[in-house]
Amino acid sequence: MKNIILLLLTSFIFMGCSFTQKPNKWEYESAAAFESYKKNFLSQRDTLAKNDFNRAVEHAKSGSDFNLLATIYLGECALNISVGIQNKCENYLAIKDLTTDLSLEPYYNFIAATLEKEQIPLLPAIYQNYVWHVRYQEYSKAQQDIATMTKMSSKFLAAALMKENLDNKMRERMIELGSYYGYKRVVLFWLEESKKWTKNKKELELLDKKISILNQTN
Repeated sequence: MKNIILLLLTSFIFMGCSFTQKPNKWEYESAAAFESYKKNFLSQRDTLAKNDFNRAVEHAKSGSDFNLLATIYLGECALNISVGIQNKCENYLAIKDLTTDLSLEPYYNFIAATLEKEQIPLLPAIYQNYVWHVRYQEYSKAQQDIATMTKMSSKFLAAALMKENLDNKMRERMIELGSYYGYKRVVLFWLEESKKWTKNKKELELLDKKISILNQTN
């Protein structure tokens, strides 16, 4: 059971784990649906994303697995935060007292910016150096940590969590990555963020034009 929870977490926070035994059908289908949800959400294909998310939840519920269900809800919350959507993780908080996986609460505190120093070693390894550097306001080093993250969703989340302390080069890099992978929601978020830090009138006009075109519907 722990393996499928880690699989779902790796689809977003990427802990680098793998199966040691074959999962149940409902576990596998839940993880697959969540992976599809992640891609459709970041691509702003909202109808497909909603359907994927509902399938992931229903498969988890069919196995009465509250750890898995909580992991899905944390993934949902983290995805929202990674593109600037306010989210208090209400779905996770509503069931956290039913969970037994001790790795869930540190991750929740990480994305909610309430992480205690003692919890940092309990985070996925991919985030630990980054968290230490942010904690001590070593933002240049934290940006280097983001740059070396191998998974896009990890980059997007980490960058969003320290968006006020990024340099323009990193904001531009987030736009480039979002564009490369077809993640329209990511691109729009970082275009809006770039506007906050751009004083050049011509550049602001270009950013506004890009946002306007991307928001147009056919």
